[in-house]
Amino acid sequence: MHKSIQRNIWLVPDCELAKEKSSALYLIDDSCEEITNAVQLSDKYRNGSRVCIQAGGCIGLWPALLSRYFEDVYTFEPDSLNYECMKYNLAGINNIHHQQAALGTKPGQCTIQRKEKYENNCVAGQVIDGNDVDVITIDSLNLNHVDLIWLDIEGYEVNALQGAIETIKRCRPVIGVEDYRHWKDYGNIEPQNWLARKLNYRSLGKVSKHDQMLIPIERYQ
Repeated sequence: MHKSIQRNIWLVPDCELAKEKSSALYLIDDSCEEITNAVQLSDKYRNGSRVCIQAGGCIGLWPALLSRYFEDVYTFEPDSLNYECMKYNLAGINNIHHQQAALGTKPGQCTIQRKEKYENNCVAGQVIDGNDVDVITIDSLNLNHVDLIWLDIEGYEVNALQGAIETIKRCRPVIGVEDYRHWKDYGNIEPQNWLARKLNYRSLGKVSKHDQMLIPIERYQ
């Protein structure tokens, strides 16, 4: 399955991502080598192409790209400005289910704060204590099938995976995680090491400079 993305004009926040543009309407190429590499690399290890869970959704580009390959994509973005852009950008793509929320270990609430050195970067928000946005767990979605989980949430990957243990045990999806060492900010270990120790996953290698793809050890060849 490969669907084209009809929209190639994307609404983005007024931040570093668009700092050289004259408007918040930003032309983004709808091809992405990382997505193509990941889907192709994981294809023979996945149970299917039914459901993908992706976070953070940011302005919606990655879930839009993934929607070309999966029957349903569930995406989550906690930052309110990013999420408003996402809603605009994903309008009309009917197989994407989006929600303004952070993924975590247990349900609750949080605040999203950008690190001082990333304060003008709309893709660098991190979870801190607060009550501005909901935190949900992947397990709470109660999905019958999950074929791919892909997390790029600025170091909070292990927390989100802890809230997905039952889903991962039941569905044994392929899992992609960012490893940009932001996990140190939360006192976590590397997400790929956590998956190996806790849930018997093994790395297939990098699909980009900072993204690892992992599969259940029973499917490793």
